[in-house]
Amino acid sequence: MIDALAEHPTSARLLLRSLFEVDPFPLGDGAAPEAEAGDAILLALIDSFQELISEGINCGEFREVSVGHTTQTIIGVAVFHFASGEFGNSVLGEPLFSADAIARRRSEQKAFFHNALIRDAG
Repeated sequence: MIDALAEHPTSARLLLRSLFEVDPFPLGDGAAPEAEAGDAILLALIDSFQELISEGINCGEFREVSVGHTTQTIIGVAVFHFASGEFGNSVLGEPLFSADAIARRRSEQKAFFHNALIRDAG
């Protein structure tokens, strides 16, 4: 996900916007085919996250966590970072989309979720 968001710098902002806004210019009776396709991709991704979290809990590898809240956290951690623009640049002290910042983000997210989910992350 990090690579996809990093490769398409406007996608994180568009994704956040699409989650919160209703299309002010609906096309015909239903959503545009592109919007429906995007929604289907997003729902499939969310389903995959939730299946992974549930499987991890069920097999004892993950702590008992709320699947819904953890999904929200995963989305927030991944998407907000790349959507934060100048604010994110100032917090990091470097451009969000530099190769070093992207590599660091990948490492930080992996460590964060490992420590947050793994039962015996010790």
